[in-house]
Amino acid sequence: MNRTRRALCGLALGLAIVVAARADASTTRLIWETEGASVSWHRTCAFQHPATAAAPHAHRFVTLVANLRAMARGDAALYAVYLKDTAEIQDLKTILTSVGAPEAWKQDGRVVAPVRSAGIDYEWLALAANGGITVHADEADHPGATLVAIVNANGEILGAHALWRPHRDLAGLVSR
Repeated sequence: MNRTRRALCGLALGLAIVVAARADASTTRLIWETEGASVSWHRTCAFQHPATAAAPHAHRFVTLVANLRAMARGDAALYAVYLKDTAEIQDLKTILTSVGAPEAWKQDGRVVAPVRSAGIDYEWLALAANGGITVHADEADHPGATLVAIVNANGEILGAHALWRPHRDLAGLVSR
């Protein structure tokens, strides 16, 4: 009887671990690197960005790294959508519901009206081996953006991450 009880306890424990792992995987498939982003600033660079209102002199750039823990068919095409703040996530969800995934955001080479009127800036991301994603954001290219959301070809928002963190941002030390 003792062996049977141990076997049943082991089976129940194994089943609980599998259920917990599956529930955790369904909450998010995208995990951001926790070591922190590499944030820096520069006044001039090889790309010679034009001075803009958001970045007249020194501007920030950041490299964010994330990994997909599980992949779905729609994850073959990923997009970085640059947003002004967290309030724009609801606007993004509305656009994804009405227009569709970022693949449908352009028609005849032009951005469709709902996306243009929302002022959403986005770009295609390359998917590295084993589901690795690297986002290179430059303030001169995405003025006013403070958040990046990763959207797949099915129109699912896989995750979002802040671009600039004032307490860890070197550009905040530079007077503009």
